[in-house]
Amino acid sequence: MESIDTLKKVVSNLGTKGLQSSKVSDLIQSLDTLKLRLKNEFRSHLSTESDCSQHCMHFALSEKGCEHTHSNICQSCDRMYQIKDEIQNVMTSNFSNIEIQEKKELEHDILVSTEKIWAWRDHSIRTVNQDSCKRDILQNLQSHEVLIIADWAMKYIPQTFRETQSEWFGKQGISWHMICALVCRPQADGDENDDDKNFDIYSMVHIVEEQKQGWHIVSQIFSSAFKILKSINPHLKHAYIRSDNAGCCHALPLMGYLWKFRNELSLDVKQYDFSEAQSGKDLCDSRTGTCRLHMLNYINEGNDKTNGKQMKEALESHGGIKNTYISVVNVSCETQPLLCGMIKNFQITQFNNFKFDDEVIYIKNNVFVTCYWY
Repeated sequence: MESIDTLKKVVSNLGTKGLQSSKVSDLIQSLDTLKLRLKNEFRSHLSTESDCSQHCMHFALSEKGCEHTHSNICQSCDRMYQIKDEIQNVMTSNFSNIEIQEKKELEHDILVSTEKIWAWRDHSIRTVNQDSCKRDILQNLQSHEVLIIADWAMKYIPQTFRETQSEWFGKQGISWHMICALVCRPQADGDENDDDKNFDIYSMVHIVEEQKQGWHIVSQIFSSAFKILKSINPHLKHAYIRSDNAGCCHALPLMGYLWKFRNELSLDVKQYDFSEAQSGKDLCDSRTGTCRLHMLNYINEGNDKTNGKQMKEALESHGGIKNTYISVVNVSCETQPLLCGMIKNFQITQFNNFKFDDEVIYIKNNVFVTCYWY
């Protein structure tokens, strides 16, 4: 991590100015230990409720206090708070004659680096918390329900079989959206063990040529995906959706559309969760890589891929990809449904979990703090 490396450089710089080598080694070792803890151990120690305040997600994420007491202290977590003070104390006590400009630069590096370390810690807490939503859904997913993971793939650059270097530049990428749906297989009669669930994975690729990546396009993509899933598994009734915090997804109009038109969609959306940055989209990324390789093999056979139609042909070539369904989306954004003013005035950016009911939407900030949206 860059911030840990910056603090190590600060300590090494102090070592060149007279700091004892033993103290330098101790501080660098403490920083290395801190880095390993944040990368590996810290997330495994977090829990919804813990008697240690550093490991209690309810205490960290909720606006209200915990109902239980925090009687234990994690020495490793306390070390994160102590390391900053130790470096600053070493610099002020042993190097009082250091130049003012250099001292300000070192203090700035220490301040910025420690803030990044706290941000990394906060990011880890939010990641574990949001991943717990996915885990709970999978553990309780029934055969008539589906978990949908959605993500925009990186735009695909049009490519021909033979082209000059000058033809490679100045191209406009083709937008395509990936949906991976997990459907629980019906259990055999008499099998009541929920730990042995088996899932079928279906992928839906929607190619968008000209339209912008807005909420209306995403809503129509979900509507198309629901129809495909309903045709594959007619017994499906409810859907749980999970995506990243892209502006076209984490938007009031999309939440209002899924709720207002729930009776017109093929599946009833029960919950929509937003994953933390840089996590929660591994399934979509894996299937996207498979699709890219399939299209590359199609081009190497002497074919071109310069538009959405040819992209669809490439993905469906040689029998296509197993359990993957390709569609080209062409939606007019001039006919977007209107939403009431009450929904427009709601601040959505602070909320990451939405549960849809017939008469109300339950909105939660990091799972714990709940409000209501009528």
